Amino acid sequence: MHDLPCRKIPGIGRVTERILASLGVLTCGDVAKSRVMLSLTLGDIDWLLKAYLGIHSNVVEPSKRGERKSVGREHTFRPTKDPQS
Repeated sequence: MHDLPCRKIPGIGRVTERILASLGVLTCGDVAKSRVMLSLTLGDIDWLLKAYLGIHSNVVEPSKRGERKSVGREHTFRPTKDPQS
């Protein structure tokens, strides 16, 4: 995690990446080093620190299968020498 670019953190897009880069934060390791400056500049950075530590609160659930909307079917024709077939 230390050398991972900040852009790889979920929730950090192009704009946030540019803001962090302007503050000298390019990697997750820079987040830990600059946490005081980041908290003074950006405010609440708990989500950023948790991402640096690899802590995430999302719960993965299997998808709920609803009613089938369509049915697909494929048929492959064999090549023939007779163009009329």
